[in-house]
Amino acid sequence: MKIVGVADAKWRSLRSRIRPGSQRASVPLQDDGARPLLPWPASAALSGVAAAFLGWLIMAGLSLVAWLSTPTIELPAVFRFTSEFWLLANGVPIDVGAIRISLTPLGFSFAGVVGCRWLARFGAHQAGLARPALNRLQLAWRVWVCTVGGYLLSLAGLALGSGQVAHLGRGLVGGLLLAGVGVAWACLREFRLWGDDALPALVVQAFRGAGVALAGLAAAGAVLVVVAAIAGWSRIETLEDGLALDGYGSAVWGLLVLAYLPNLLAWAVSWILGAGFSVGGGSLVTVSGTQLGMLPDIPIFGALPAPGLAPEALAAVLIVGVVAGAGGAVVACLGMHGAPLWLRILTGAASGVVAAGVLLAVAAVSGGDIGTLRMTGLGPAMGDLLIVGPALLILSAALPGAAWALIPAPNPAPAAATGSQPIG
Repeated sequence: MKIVGVADAKWRSLRSRIRPGSQRASVPLQDDGARPLLPWPASAALSGVAAAFLGWLIMAGLSLVAWLSTPTIELPAVFRFTSEFWLLANGVPIDVGAIRISLTPLGFSFAGVVGCRWLARFGAHQAGLARPALNRLQLAWRVWVCTVGGYLLSLAGLALGSGQVAHLGRGLVGGLLLAGVGVAWACLREFRLWGDDALPALVVQAFRGAGVALAGLAAAGAVLVVVAAIAGWSRIETLEDGLALDGYGSAVWGLLVLAYLPNLLAWAVSWILGAGFSVGGGSLVTVSGTQLGMLPDIPIFGALPAPGLAPEALAAVLIVGVVAGAGGAVVACLGMHGAPLWLRILTGAASGVVAAGVLLAVAAVSGGDIGTLRMTGLGPAMGDLLIVGPALLILSAALPGAAWALIPAPNPAPAAATGSQPIG
């Protein structure tokens, strides 16, 4: 019986360290006596609808700027294109004349995530006023379902109204990801699930570490894009001059570059990790060399390296992925001092798993087609990235993370009053 008692005490101590705030999620919100403006399910659903409308409204403003350079186009056609381009930002392929475009402008997609997060806070706040005594995790889940449901209904209605129903299923999946991330972000903040450590400590620290690793990769990708643009600036200028853009056209072109900048960053990160990327049929750009097929006169393609083998020393860029994964693991382990050794090691490795998962997801949606001939299959080489990305990030997170986890805490937490001893 004594052995059973000691084992039970150790298990309770371990569980409290893995889920230090597991009981805090059931703590109700403070009821300050205020009442919601609308029934909270309606408020949450309207928040989703408003987020979709806000994204469309921003697209309409950009489309009107482009229309000023070609006023011969009828205004209804401009608004129809607005709806189509908004759907493209949600993953729905569109047809522009005889050209089918499936390359999602991730810049607008990420802006949509921020818009969903901003407007979803209203519905979450109304739900908190209406049901302050409900478990916060349960309330956050219900708000998420209602808000995302309102967004998806708006997306489906817009697709039906603009005649883009052939790929509605893909659009619903894209809208689910876009709105789902934004609304979850809002719920974590509004219901204090993140700040009060109501989520498991391992999950929180793994995501923090993954955020550091991904931020490092994104920064390296941005540096690569800037260096490539500077190196190929003369070619870029020549291609831009060939387009003969006026002032409004130049503004629209600049906005398009910003809209597709996250795509370029994802391609650059794929190059840094050794997988490379494609810019159409018969082309592949990697750290070992570049092979280019026939490319259209798109100015940004002037930043591509010259065809041929690359210097062997360029392979040293792979160290960036190792440093990013290791740095994320160290940050993840920093918040786990006092936890068992194996749990700290697991947290460091988990940060690499999360970073690899997010990287692969973003890389997968960053590619697509522009047309049906030469400009197909643009984006990261997913077959190679599926192998080298997780291997590089997870291993670089697990090994240095394990080494950092071995370093004892400077001020170890005292043992609990129950007499339970630390595990590991």
